[in-house]
Amino acid sequence: MKSGVDAIAADPKLLVFLKAYRNTVPVPRHWCQKRKFLQGKRGIEKQPFQLPDFIAATGIEKIIQFSFKENESLSTLKMLYDLQTL
Repeated sequence: MKSGVDAIAADPKLLVFLKAYRNTVPVPRHWCQKRKFLQGKRGIEKQPFQLPDFIAATGIEKIIQFSFKENESLSTLKMLYDLQTL
């Protein structure tokens, strides 16, 4: 519970007392940083989502891809039809 900062504090006994006091919440390390919390993770790329194995085994991914391609082709046909009617 004690740390290196406790020894160099203006009143180390008070600091240790406050840390040991019942029902207190410790202050997070990032409270005094100028950068907001988790702002440094901006450059990290996330892995693409993968379905769990038991869901992928059902073949739902192929069905969704097929329906997506079908909807995409229908929307392009609608756009072509709209362009022809102008």
